[in-house]
Amino acid sequence: MPAIDDTAIAIARVYATALLDSAESAGEVDELLAQMSDLQALLEKDKDFAGLLYSLAVDDDVRRALLEKLRGTMSDRLLNTLQVLNDKGRIRLFPQVHEEYRLAMEARRGEVDARVTTAYPLPMRLRSRLEIVLSRLSGRRPRLIEVVDESMIGGMVVQIEDDKYDVTVCRRLRQLHDDLVERASREIHSGKQYFEEVQT
Repeated sequence: MPAIDDTAIAIARVYATALLDSAESAGEVDELLAQMSDLQALLEKDKDFAGLLYSLAVDDDVRRALLEKLRGTMSDRLLNTLQVLNDKGRIRLFPQVHEEYRLAMEARRGEVDARVTTAYPLPMRLRSRLEIVLSRLSGRRPRLIEVVDESMIGGMVVQIEDDKYDVTVCRRLRQLHDDLVERASREIHSGKQYFEEVQT
C-alpha cells in the first residue's frame, strides 16, 4: 500500500462521511464499523486477497467480480461503497475510509482517541483515573489506546489528536540537561570565572 497523502485522506473522509450518514439513517453504524473492521483484518491477514484487491495490475472488472462474491457476507451498503471505490480507481483508499469512518463516528458520539504510551501496562485504578483526567482535558470521552514501550524509564506520553503531553522521566532528564546547558552558556558568555588557577 502506498503512503496516504493529505488529498487522499480528504477523499477518504468524503466517502466515510457519506457512508456514516447512510448507516445512521438505517441504524447500522456499529454493525457497519464491525464489518469494515473484519474486512480490514482479512486484508491484513490474507496477502493474496489484498494483492488482488489493491494491485494496479488487476483489471477493474476482475476486481468488481471478486467484490461481488462477498455479497451476503456484508451489508449491501458497504459492498456498494467498495464497488464505487473500485469504479473510481480508489479501492486502495479502503483502509483510510475505514479509519475516517471510525473517527467520524467517535466525534459524533463525543469520543476521542487517546494514545497512552507507558513503560508498563496501566493498572486498572490508574486507567480509570486517567480517563477522568483526559475527559476533563479534552471535553470528550477518551478511548484509551494503550502502548507499552519498555525503553521508557517511567511516566507516560499521551497523544490526543494533535496535542501531545509528555510526562516521562526521560523528558524531565532531557529538560534538566537543556536547562543546565543553557545556564552554563549564559554564564560563560557573561564572563563568569568557573575555575580559579591553582596557586603554587
